[in-house]
Amino acid sequence: MNTVGPKGGMGAEAIEIGLWHAVKESETLDSISQVILIGDAPANSQEEVRKKRAGFGEAYWEKTRFGKPTYFAYELEKLKSKNLPVHAFYLTRYAKDNFKYIANETGGRCERLNIHSPEGAETLTDFVTEEVLRKAAGDQGDAAVDLYRKIYKTFAF
Repeated sequence: MNTVGPKGGMGAEAIEIGLWHAVKESETLDSISQVILIGDAPANSQEEVRKKRAGFGEAYWEKTRFGKPTYFAYELEKLKSKNLPVHAFYLTRYAKDNFKYIANETGGRCERLNIHSPEGAETLTDFVTEEVLRKAAGDQGDAAVDLYRKIYKTFAF
């Protein structure tokens, strides 16, 4: 994971688009059971969405699948209404509060991900494995996670 890292950007990120895509995926036959968000910056505010879209102009956006502006909180409410948790990994303190909010609103988990450490890959692997087990095992999900932790995990979140 040493080759993965945050780069400079436009400040807050278009998390609203990732969540919008998750909502669209949740409406398909092969729906999703959860969302995993990894990032180094918080979601755009409504004002940031407006300003960033203005750079290309609404005429441009109307010709794309992103014609209608959205905001992360709107998409979060849609996911929440479908009981789809968003599990959030923040790479920097800058993203921490927003990512915690996103995870808490949807019943997801939120953790720091250190991409500059070998433990980062293990943390992500354990996290994803636990949530897949939890969903796949249904009523026995927590027991499956406990068994996984007992057998395979070397550290706890």
